[in-house]
Amino acid sequence: MFLPNRHFSPFKLFLDRETHMAVMLNPKVMTTFTRHFLTDGFREFRGRADPSEGRYPMLQVPRRFPVARLRDYAGFLRAPDRYTLYAFSRNPYARLASAWRNKFFDGHHRSPDHRDSAYARSIRKHHIARIRAFAAAQGLDGAKPATLVPFSTFLRYAAARPEGKRDHHWDSQSSVLMTNRLAYTRIFRVEDQLTEGFLTFAR
Repeated sequence: MFLPNRHFSPFKLFLDRETHMAVMLNPKVMTTFTRHFLTDGFREFRGRADPSEGRYPMLQVPRRFPVARLRDYAGFLRAPDRYTLYAFSRNPYARLASAWRNKFFDGHHRSPDHRDSAYARSIRKHHIARIRAFAAAQGLDGAKPATLVPFSTFLRYAAARPEGKRDHHWDSQSSVLMTNRLAYTRIFRVEDQLTEGFLTFAR
C-alpha cells in the first residue's frame, strides 16, 4: 500500500493500464513537454483525439494529458509495484533557477508596470505577498511591490520552509517524487539520459 505525501496528484501521474507502465511528473523537469509527448503519442498511435477518452469533462487538464480512471489510481495506490515506474530528474540548482525564472522573473515582466496582480495565479495566491513580507522582515531585496524578487531572496524564502512542505516547483525532488515511498524502475537524468528515458517508456 502506497501512502502518498502532499505532492501527489493524479495530474502528475501518467498510468497506462494496458502495459502497467507509469511516469511520475517532476515539476520544472520537462513536465509540459512530457504531457505533450504523451498526448501526441495517444493521438498518433492509439487514435485518441481526446487523451482521456471523455473522462472528467468539466476539467481542462484531461484534454491536454492522459488522465486515467479513478479505479486505476486506486489500484496504483494499493499496489504500485505492479507498475513499471519512471521519472526524470534534473540538476537541483538548474531546477531552482528555472522555478525562480518562470515564477518570479517572468511574473515581474508580465506587465509593463511590473504589478503584483499580473503574476501567475498560483504565485499571486500563495507566494508573492508572503515572499515580499519575508524579504521585508529579513532586510532583503524584493520587499516592495513592483520590484523584482531576486534569486538570492527566493533561495532564502524557499529554504525557510522545511523540506517536504515547500511548493512542489522548488521542493526537493526526492520529496516531490516520493522516493522514500515508491520503488522506481528508473529515474533518468535530463542532462545525459533524456533520449534514453523517452525512448524507454515510449516503447
